[in-house]
Amino acid sequence: MTAKKTILLAVVSLLFLAISSTIYTALTIAAAIAHEVGHIVAIFLLRGGMKRVKILPIGAEIQTSGLHSYKKSMVIALAGAITNFLLFFIFVSVSEVGSFGHFFAWSNMILACLNLFPIASLDGGEALSALLHLYIAPHLAHKIEEIVSLIFLIILWVLAVYLLFVTSRNFTMFMICVYLFARIHLHGSRK
Repeated sequence: MTAKKTILLAVVSLLFLAISSTIYTALTIAAAIAHEVGHIVAIFLLRGGMKRVKILPIGAEIQTSGLHSYKKSMVIALAGAITNFLLFFIFVSVSEVGSFGHFFAWSNMILACLNLFPIASLDGGEALSALLHLYIAPHLAHKIEEIVSLIFLIILWVLAVYLLFVTSRNFTMFMICVYLFARIHLHGSRK
């Protein structure tokens, strides 16, 4: 990542915190950063390198080098969620209900569960892709990935609409679904 992009990310993050001005936003961003650090640690533990880190609206895309194994790709894809699960168990066991630590714990749990959906662009989709490529032909693996992504994106979208009606003002999950749908559509149109 270039210095300009790093500075831009820091400025955008600070603006986001200033606008929302809550500790809850900071804790959610901390959970997201821990998630990405989990991926980076796994890359280095597996003796890989990083070519590029691209910051996206919901996470980051990390291009690796020196890793030519679907099994290693699967481990890296799951490392972020594993990190979030570990943080959840640590903070839920040492924090009181209603505390900032408890909120941080549940932010990690939600982030891990969301990322494990087998949807293209999410870690679960990356893990599914690596698993399928281990056992079946690439063209068939891609077709299965597309179908599974669509099914789970519809399930997530139904959940988002339900949450929107229940809370009557929480657009977060709905906007995540819009982003994922656009990303999958744009990625699919380039093939």
